[in-house]
Amino acid sequence: MEIVLAAQTILGALDALTSDQRTLLVEVYVYGWPMSQVAAQRGIPIGTVKSRTHHALKAFRKAKR
Repeated sequence: MEIVLAAQTILGALDALTSDQRTLLVEVYVYGWPMSQVAAQRGIPIGTVKSRTHHALKAFRKAKR
């Protein structure tokens, strides 16, 4: 039962993110792609990926509460 509740909490928090934030977190933390690869695929500087990842994680943590 705890696993189901945890999964629901995580899915709810992911739903609260923008599509771009959600995709970015999945690419970096689920697929394990290096930020340099994400930056190259999106055609943006790596610093932008780092910043967006930081803000996406912050939004995720806030939504998880």
